[in-house]
Amino acid sequence: MRKAAVSWSSGKDSYLALLKSKKNYKISALVVTATMNFQRVSMHGVRLELVKRQAESLGIPLYVVYIPFPCDNNTYERKMLELATTLISNEIDTLIFGDIFLEDIKKYREDLFYSTGLNLHFPLWGKDSKYLAVEFLEKAKAKIVCIDSSLLNASFAGREYNRKTLESLPKEVDWCGENGEFHTFVYYGEGFKEEIKHKLGESEKFDRFIYKDLLPL
Repeated sequence: MRKAAVSWSSGKDSYLALLKSKKNYKISALVVTATMNFQRVSMHGVRLELVKRQAESLGIPLYVVYIPFPCDNNTYERKMLELATTLISNEIDTLIFGDIFLEDIKKYREDLFYSTGLNLHFPLWGKDSKYLAVEFLEKAKAKIVCIDSSLLNASFAGREYNRKTLESLPKEVDWCGENGEFHTFVYYGEGFKEEIKHKLGESEKFDRFIYKDLLPL
């Protein structure tokens, strides 16, 4: 089996991408991008300690790519190319992403890693978002940890990602939040040895984004 790493946001899409790839790849690493300043996952705002617990519960080594805040594009791309070198040196030849339908993001990733020799795999690509959301609910549990307040009401931050929440989303909001409407944290599911215990903390607004802090227990 070829060895692969999963681009790990701590959320539902990367989790589903992991599950769908396990039959064809030996998942040898989870790769998370975190801000050095805050020790939190980029975009999601989840504490790095919780992500480390995810990796421990899944039994998969965690690679942390630290970036500064703010981070310019050149710095980000340099860090990603360094990551590719590290993965390949550890005999990992494939990097898995949970992208679903955003063509520009997929092309950006393909262009960025083109010259590295690293293969990219997109197991969720082109699948229906509602189908994927329902499939996730059959396998795992998650919390909504970040919302874009220009697209979604602030009250959704901190909610359980479940059928009730999904059915209460505005019609224009994608059930997987693929347009950036919201982000999630998976705290239990298939493959986890134990639940990631946590409690809800304070909400914080940064620009148009509202983050609900999750406190480790």
